[in-house]
Amino acid sequence: MPTANASGPRAGLDALRSKRDAQRALPGFGALADRQVVYLRQEWDGDDPATYLTEVGPDGRRIRQVEVAEDGTAIKTDPQDWPFNPPLVDLFDPQLPDQEIHRDEFERAWASARWEDGRQPTT
Repeated sequence: MPTANASGPRAGLDALRSKRDAQRALPGFGALADRQVVYLRQEWDGDDPATYLTEVGPDGRRIRQVEVAEDGTAIKTDPQDWPFNPPLVDLFDPQLPDQEIHRDEFERAWASARWEDGRQPTT
């Protein structure tokens, strides 16, 4: 049976295992993992800084999201807008509890945001 070398698939898995092992010792590890829905506020400091308010399901996939730009413009998106929706959030991440927001805050942002493609809400 062939064995993986240091640069093969096993090396990548070993790095992930090491990261997870280090996380286990941190406060907040797994605090959100048993939730059916989690609401998060995450800051993006990239080329176009923005704040993302995201509704996340138990598998780490986005359910709904509001992107708030620096100028206050708020755009909402949902699975209809995402051709691919992989799990983006590791609910075991010990940093997530500090990013959690109340559902009411998310719903207010959702209600005041507009659809990027101009579609109208369904009733």
